[in-house]
Amino acid sequence: MGRTGPKKRLMPTEKAVVIEHQQHAGWHAFRRGCATSRKHPSLQDVRKAGGWTDETTLMRWYQHATPIETRRATLYIVD
Repeated sequence: MGRTGPKKRLMPTEKAVVIEHQQHAGWHAFRRGCATSRKHPSLQDVRKAGGWTDETTLMRWYQHATPIETRRATLYIVD
């Protein structure tokens, strides 16, 4: 599939499920959201499920800190 193929498929899908189009987001916004929401399963499982070739790419570009998870990490106490 070429560079514009995914975008052509994304627009009708956004309209069908009533999601507001985000300028310049494309498929990567969905991949980031998917990776960020799946930080708790093992990194290898998330990488394989999302189709990433290596963990470094997944962690560096797709998994982002969220305010809730950052707060949980700050308040985490090991017994």
